[in-house]
Amino acid sequence: MGVSPNLKDLAEFAQKNWHSPIALIAGLLLFISVEAAALAAIGAPTELGLFVYGATIIIAISLWTWAKRIPKTEKGKIGFVVSIGCSTEEEELKIKEDFIFTLKDLIGGGRTGASFDFLRIPARIARDITDFDEARQLRAKCRAHFLIFGRVRLRIIEGKRHHFLNLQGEVSHRPISMEVKDTLSREFTELLPKRLQIADENDVFSFQFTSEWVECVAKYVIGIASMVSGDLNYAEELYNDVSGILAQRSPDFPVFVKLRQRIPLRLSEIHEFRARMTLRRWVQTRDQSLISQFGTHLDKIEATQTDRYPIILLRSIYLFLGDRNIEAAKMELKKCKKEIDGTWRYNLAFLYAYECDLKRAIREYRALMQFGVPPSVLGEIEEFISLILESEPDKYQLYYCLGFINWKIKGDMEQAIEDFGRFLESGNTNKFEQERELAQKWKAEIAKELQSASSAITGESTEAVPN
Repeated sequence: MGVSPNLKDLAEFAQKNWHSPIALIAGLLLFISVEAAALAAIGAPTELGLFVYGATIIIAISLWTWAKRIPKTEKGKIGFVVSIGCSTEEEELKIKEDFIFTLKDLIGGGRTGASFDFLRIPARIARDITDFDEARQLRAKCRAHFLIFGRVRLRIIEGKRHHFLNLQGEVSHRPISMEVKDTLSREFTELLPKRLQIADENDVFSFQFTSEWVECVAKYVIGIASMVSGDLNYAEELYNDVSGILAQRSPDFPVFVKLRQRIPLRLSEIHEFRARMTLRRWVQTRDQSLISQFGTHLDKIEATQTDRYPIILLRSIYLFLGDRNIEAAKMELKKCKKEIDGTWRYNLAFLYAYECDLKRAIREYRALMQFGVPPSVLGEIEEFISLILESEPDKYQLYYCLGFINWKIKGDMEQAIEDFGRFLESGNTNKFEQERELAQKWKAEIAKELQSASSAITGESTEAVPN
């Protein structure tokens, strides 16, 4: 039994343009026409016909809406979305087979492959994603973490067909500083294959290589986003995954060269962050087993990074906490003489005081009076000294340092009197004779200042009250 030309044309139109509302209507007309003919042939009552037509409309609209939905990331996975618009159906098929499917296989492989959910946006939607605002909205709708978007155009150059590929990337992360956002943006701009021209005769090989390129950059950048969002373990897995991929790729390709240089630095950032967290846990718990973990994290930092100022500070703390290697800790800190930040001087002054050289310690503290450090740093320094005093009460000379810090640097004169008093009450009175004299003198000066300040306030209050 043949199909009438009109119905055949309607079916072809609906199949080709199924996602458009007009195609939905065409499809419904086709189904209803076939159903009407069948119902008429069996002499079905009108009520049955209305029921069948109504059910057909409801089911068709539901299926059409479901088929048009934007895919969403599976719960518990990292959503990786690819949205590439194409100018022709032929181009769409080639990009899907030679680039997108290859990229999907690559992203799904490796150590971290199981954690990704690869989503492909249909070309009819991808064609409308042309800037970062639209890309960001699409990524959010997909509940995804990473989005590659762009367009592919086919052009004839000198009689040969070429694919022009324009790609950009968008990655999600927890709220981060503008500096980190700028870093992510720079990494994308520099490393992602933003504009490529691929000759038609080399397209299979070129798209394969481009997929590998995108895979490495994507995992690397997702690693950065994971790290700044606090997921250090996953960031480390991604960096190691990329390292494994690069070991088997072209050693001379510029982007791969840059990635080989940067991944050790990124891994060092992870180890540095872990070292800081371990030190913070030690401060909170005083669990001595954490000190060895602290050192292990520091030892994993790339050798080229060990002369960075933050690493030197951490290293000096470990040398002290690990085995009280005062000389080595001081040698580390003396590398920082050109640093404007005063934290290293506080640490150096503490070491001098710990080994009973209070003159040099106070000299460093006096020098620090012209340096500004955040209140949080001062709080950490005072907390650290207090922790050492708790575990080593025989180092009571550290109260002398606390008194000076609270008096001259923090301006907490009541606490300074208390600290100087504890220094004077501790240990052998024949030890630190000069410092004891100074502490007595300073206590009297501070008490006099406090009394003068109190009198001034009282005097102001008395004048303000009428007789």
